[in-house]
Amino acid sequence: MLVVVALSIFVPWWKLQIGSGTGFVTINASPFYTNFGVLHLNFVIPILFAINIATMALFTASGIIFIIYSVKPAKSYSKHLLSYGWKRPIYTLVGFIVVIMLIIYVAPDIVNTMGHTSTVNVPIVPLMGSSVIQLPSNIFGNSNSVQIGITVITTFEYTFYLAVVATALGIAARIYHRRIVEKAVISSPTAVTTPTQASTPQPASQPT
Repeated sequence: MLVVVALSIFVPWWKLQIGSGTGFVTINASPFYTNFGVLHLNFVIPILFAINIATMALFTASGIIFIIYSVKPAKSYSKHLLSYGWKRPIYTLVGFIVVIMLIIYVAPDIVNTMGHTSTVNVPIVPLMGSSVIQLPSNIFGNSNSVQIGITVITTFEYTFYLAVVATALGIAARIYHRRIVEKAVISSPTAVTTPTQASTPQPASQPT
């Protein structure tokens, strides 16, 4: 998990590129660092950057907790560590996918509202792959029927798949935790004590 966080700072989980070649508009999105590029000038949104930092801290804490858990998985406190650690990657991964889906499906409504038309297809960009968006000309106040085509390319980078693997490992650790504990209990020696029988007092010998 710590490796996922470190790599995601430099390589996004999901990338959107508008325009052919290197693209004149780019979006590099990940839960830990998201930036936007216009004509090769990158910038970040402060509130989004703050959310990225908070998510990074939670994900890093999960990774550290998993390291502690892996050292002593049979300890009494290990269950609580695992309970915290394995859920955070799931929340991060699912939340990221949900946000991307919302952006893809909400963007056409914004474009349609700006152009006072409903001709923009939903979704406006593919989740993964390339397409050509046909923008209606009346978006720019032109009444002609000429449409403008813009190439859009979206892709999931390898850091996204590393996050999927890290999440799967967390789920596997949760599933096999019970077996690890049971194995540790069976292999540990137990001392069996038996109660000692009290000796019955012998009758005193009679003097002759």
